Amino acid sequence: MRLAEVFLRIGSALTGWLVAYAHCLWLAVLPQAPCGGDAGNPYAATLGLALPAVALALLVPVGRRTPGVGDILRWFGLPLVVLLPLALRPVWSAFGRATLDGGPLCTQATAVTTAGWEPWWAPIQFAVLCVIAGAAVIAARSLSDDPA
Repeated sequence: MRLAEVFLRIGSALTGWLVAYAHCLWLAVLPQAPCGGDAGNPYAATLGLALPAVALALLVPVGRRTPGVGDILRWFGLPLVVLLPLALRPVWSAFGRATLDGGPLCTQATAVTTAGWEPWWAPIQFAVLCVIAGAAVIAARSLSDDPA
């Protein structure tokens, strides 16, 4: 394996890990974010970042097969053990509030009807978290378990 390929794999995997951490952190602190006014809608912002987060999270397993570094990179999944449940909490509450009941996502908003995308926010974010968790599980598999 050439040095350029090693650096490309390591850089891609680290970028994927950092984006996965960032997306989980944004979801975890979302209930404390202000809604409306000059702040805008933080839920819409995280919805816009869902597709890039999925695309970059799929880069996480790329570093797994890098000789000498793949075993080190798999330990980057440990922070997700804490971050994923924290990120899942607001997504789970949005299932009941916006997806099932049809209420607004921003609880501070008064007399505001839901936008057309709000019932879809929780299922999309849940799918993003599933992709992040799946990529972390694939990356965490030991190289000795890999048949190729």
